[in-house]
Amino acid sequence: MKSWKRTAVRSLIVTVTLLAIACGIISLTGPAAVTIGQNATYDYVWRFQGITDPPTATNGQAELTVYVPAGWTVVSATYDGTVNGSPVSGTATTIAQPACVAAPPAGYQAFSFAAGPFPTTVQGDVGTFHITYTVGGVAGPFTLEGRGSATATSPSLNGVCGDTATLPVTVAAGAAPGVSKAFAPASVPQDTPSTLTFTLTNSNAFAATGAAFTDTYPTGLVNATSPAAATTCGGTVTAAAGASSVSLSGGSIPASSSCTVSVAVSSSTAGSYGNTLAAGGLTTSNTPPSASAATATLNVVAAASTVPALDARMLALLAIALAGAAFFAMRR
Repeated sequence: MKSWKRTAVRSLIVTVTLLAIACGIISLTGPAAVTIGQNATYDYVWRFQGITDPPTATNGQAELTVYVPAGWTVVSATYDGTVNGSPVSGTATTIAQPACVAAPPAGYQAFSFAAGPFPTTVQGDVGTFHITYTVGGVAGPFTLEGRGSATATSPSLNGVCGDTATLPVTVAAGAAPGVSKAFAPASVPQDTPSTLTFTLTNSNAFAATGAAFTDTYPTGLVNATSPAAATTCGGTVTAAAGASSVSLSGGSIPASSSCTVSVAVSSSTAGSYGNTLAAGGLTTSNTPPSASAATATLNVVAAASTVPALDARMLALLAIALAGAAFFAMRR
């Protein structure tokens, strides 16, 4: 049987296992650069060239094994082509990895598919596997690799492997999340709570997971006696009463959306309290850190002085005392 051709097309490396008589991967096309969270489709074209292969095979099955980075998932796998002069198409069947295909390297995972079996395959048959993935895992340059295998009834072939093919793909992390903050109300008397709210935004078409930040307040500003810490981001909010910080861990910012973290704060000292979460202060496990600082200011005003009110008896005594003082003054 003729060995598989090695084809390096643009920027993806994949080894495809096809039927022994479908002995060539003649093209591989798809996006060279992808972003975590997006769906990407790659087309693997094969052709039976039949120089030393038998002119026909019965119950032949074209097989495709691909190595992709850990974290990628398969959305769909289909095929189409021409076999023995007739159009064929369908959903590629998921199969166990053939024994002749080595285990994927560290940081990668393997998926195996099959087209067919076809009653009769002849020289000149062509077809294409269309594999759509959701890109996951981590950012970086990767080398995708695969190997072809094949089965057929006649001639008797069982998991016969061909050559490998490799091609690089660049995976980007996506856009950094945004964060803003605000006090409500922005001005309060001493020892009166104000709610500090952080709004976390994610412009990517995938959730930003593992969201975390710690915001430390300026001196004199603390969490209120009842902090009422809350979040719509999931994860855990830490904000102890009387402490000078609030933190989020293990949160998730929804795709193309936002979520919030809030806590009640107060101060016993009048003044202006500018609070800043520095650029990079918000991090996630699958995006760059936040690119811009988030700042808000709380004004704490001194409580107004009050004059104690006198009840009716005290007012009566005061009146008597004033009348007595006037009487003695007139007798002088």
